[in-house]
Amino acid sequence: MTGIITQGGHGVGGVMLDAGFLVNGEDTACQRSQSDGYFTCTIPPTWSGTLTPSLEGYTFKPAVIEFKNVTQQIDNQNFEAIKK
Repeated sequence: MTGIITQGGHGVGGVMLDAGFLVNGEDTACQRSQSDGYFTCTIPPTWSGTLTPSLEGYTFKPAVIEFKNVTQQIDNQNFEAIKK
C-alpha cells in the first residue's frame, strides 16, 4: 500500500501510519512518511483494518481509512495534514 501526506500541496514527512498490526516484530506495518510525504505499508493478503496517520500538532483528513479483505496492491491512499 502506498500514499502521500500533503499540506497545501507539499509533502509532510515524519507522519506515523498505524495499520494496527506488527510485521516481523516491528512496531508497525508502515514506514513513517518520507520528507516528500510518500509512505509505504506492508500488509498481509486478505487484510481488513484501518490506516490511521498521526503527527503531533496535526490532524488529518480523512482521519482514518478503512479496508476490507485487501487482495491486491493499493496505491494513492492519500491524507491531507491540517496544522492544529
